[in-house]
Amino acid sequence: MKFPHRLLATALTLGWALLTPPAASAQAPAALDVTQVIATAYPDVTAVVTVRDALGAPVGGLNADAFRAWQDGAPAQVLDVQAAVDAGVGLAVVMVMDTSGSMQGTPLATTQNAAVAFVDNLLPNDKAAVIAFADSVGPPSELTGDKPALAATLRGLTAIGATALYDAVVAGVRTAAAAPLPRKVVILLTDGQDYGARSSATEEQSLTEAATAGVPVFTIGVGEDINIPYLQEVARRSGGQFLAAPAPTDIPAVYDGIGRLLRAQYLLRLRLPGPADGGDSELRVMLTVGDATVEGSTSFRRPGVPPTAAPTPTPRPIATPEATAKDEGGGVSPFVWVMLAALALLVAGGGGIIGFR
Repeated sequence: MKFPHRLLATALTLGWALLTPPAASAQAPAALDVTQVIATAYPDVTAVVTVRDALGAPVGGLNADAFRAWQDGAPAQVLDVQAAVDAGVGLAVVMVMDTSGSMQGTPLATTQNAAVAFVDNLLPNDKAAVIAFADSVGPPSELTGDKPALAATLRGLTAIGATALYDAVVAGVRTAAAAPLPRKVVILLTDGQDYGARSSATEEQSLTEAATAGVPVFTIGVGEDINIPYLQEVARRSGGQFLAAPAPTDIPAVYDGIGRLLRAQYLLRLRLPGPADGGDSELRVMLTVGDATVEGSTSFRRPGVPPTAAPTPTPRPIATPEATAKDEGGGVSPFVWVMLAALALLVAGGGGIIGFR
């Protein structure tokens, strides 16, 4: 299925922020994304926040006074804010690579070079893993900060087969969610759509996984034969972004822009008012700089165990005369003894009458 150049151009414009030089961040904030909530120390949580200007470039130099937050409508306390690069909080990156037959030649070679350059720019506490998919989804490589090892894995990819795209989304978010580092992200590149009936997951199942894993997914669509609505929906539900690369030559700039955006994220530390009961919450964050106000939100699950329902009491049976008789020490009711005595007298009296006659 082909998609017109106009859609590709629109998608590329939406994501071109990532490709703009950092100097453009002098503009006022125009968008705020809450990409992840780290809730291991609940009720103190860390919200991973990206702030972009009107051109989409990262906005720097923000402090805690500029932010406000709410959990399910109740105000949250803003404790502090740090740039991710200053906090030294490691990032786990899962790079999901389309290696179907249509990627042969220039598309794969260009993607490999761009991905290797992305890995080279990882910070000391960051780690990455690689997942290749075609007819099926391969196992993830080791999550590691060893850049030469990651480059070797990327260089060793070959292109052949169909496109198990839905399964690739599921594998990517599950691998990232299981990573031991607090910050997580999936970068998925494809030049096609789910093709060849290779995926065991359905489209909706893969979207549900993306929405509930708590990991932002950056989707990169290369060329024209891509399912733009699906890639956009994966990004939207997960808190990531969709970026189009109309030609293979656009791939390096897209990877570079994603890397710069991730390095410009903020870690907003909050104290939330909600209970630790395993329920779901919405976190809303607002940023005000001068006359500009932007906000973003995301859903997350509170730690803890949901309360179990109280057991329903078993109703006691209604007492009957027979049951009452049995319950009183296991003996026979006095009423029964009286009836038996009367019957005995009646029989005896009847015998006397018969004898008299």
